[in-house]
Amino acid sequence: MSREEIDAYGQFATPLEAEATLSTSHDSGYGDDFSQSLECYEQYDPVVEWKARKLSLYSPVRWTPFWPMGDIDHAGFEGFEEDIYRHRLSVERKFHPVKCLSRQSEISPVLRGLLVNWVTSLCQQNVLSQSTLFLSVNIIDRVFSVIFVASDCLPLLGITSLLVAAKLEEVSPPEIADLVEGMTYTRASVKELEQLVLMAIKFDLMVPTSLFFLEFFAAACTATSSDADIENLRQARAFARCVLHLSLQDYDLCQFRPSLLALCMWKAAVRQIGVSDGEYYPSGIYCTRGRYDKCLSQVKSFTRALMDSYPDIFNISEKFRNLQGVD
Repeated sequence: MSREEIDAYGQFATPLEAEATLSTSHDSGYGDDFSQSLECYEQYDPVVEWKARKLSLYSPVRWTPFWPMGDIDHAGFEGFEEDIYRHRLSVERKFHPVKCLSRQSEISPVLRGLLVNWVTSLCQQNVLSQSTLFLSVNIIDRVFSVIFVASDCLPLLGITSLLVAAKLEEVSPPEIADLVEGMTYTRASVKELEQLVLMAIKFDLMVPTSLFFLEFFAAACTATSSDADIENLRQARAFARCVLHLSLQDYDLCQFRPSLLALCMWKAAVRQIGVSDGEYYPSGIYCTRGRYDKCLSQVKSFTRALMDSYPDIFNISEKFRNLQGVD
């Protein structure tokens, strides 16, 4: 990605016209009713053919503040983890948008990558969980797959998708005023778009993300490992979390199903750390050998590019050790 592209797009600050709408304190926007429509969001007609450009630069996020320690996933549901995994595996195709930019005439993989990076920074500024970030990106991609989005509306879409995800994942979602701080977007425009986003994704928010599958695979391997390998497996999990987190910007990697991508991330991580996972292969994942090899090859290439660009990637990954509240 060239410097000119970054300068041309700026810091996602191209706004809609400001409206004199005040936000109430401690309000994420529940209970509002707006009937106006946004001109920059239209249903597809006709389909626009567009050739995607590949994102060539990946920027690790800033690390302050960092993710809080959340509750242990599935706490209180011990014994049902396998059932939960199989259910989420059975519905992942429904929530996985493939080539979501193929019908966008103004959005390229580069702009999508910039948007994801910016949403990541919003998550950090508001101290939100990784689950919120992964769901936000899924919502953005699903909106891309069904609604035409003008490039100058990308920041508003990012804010709105983050707000929707936070309402599901967070105990205390951020206030709209905090999300639009320093911008000229208004509370009314965010609430307007929130309705459109929810209708576009049919109010389906219980999404099995690649983060869920990675945590399940890593936990399964750690639970059956010897005491001598546990520390290395935890290091591999932290490294896989870090790389998976950064891969959200990569449009090509996001074409793989979340379960397959998570599995390849785990395999690449244990190989990079130099620890055995006992030749672990989870049940229920059905794909051709060619598809698996292709995904693993792209994951390894992505990981090598990160390590070449950021030699301290292992130090960065240490910050991902306690994301679920336990090491």
